[in-house]
Amino acid sequence: MAAVSRWLVARCESFRERNRQREYFESVRLLYVAATRAKDRLILAGVTDALAKLDGSADNWLKLIWQKLGLQVFRSSIVALGPDTQLEVLLNLADESLPRAAPSVAASFPVTD
Repeated sequence: MAAVSRWLVARCESFRERNRQREYFESVRLLYVAATRAKDRLILAGVTDALAKLDGSADNWLKLIWQKLGLQVFRSSIVALGPDTQLEVLLNLADESLPRAAPSVAASFPVTD
């Protein structure tokens, strides 16, 4: 009985792993389709709370792109990927202050009843 149980557990893990791989490959396929359909520009957005986390397992598009392009960017910049291809990387890190917005015109006048 124990041997059957171990075999069943191993079989279930094998199915789970195969399903994870299928989902990963489908995700990468969708990214490929989106990236190859762009005519003039492609805008991809991602969020992370630390750039160091982008070096881990490529379990999402942001990590996958970051790693495959070999990005070593620590501030907003333009990266040349080829003679006719540039990548603009915009970073807004938590420890950077955001630019102050100009006060709106309506906010500069006192409100009267």
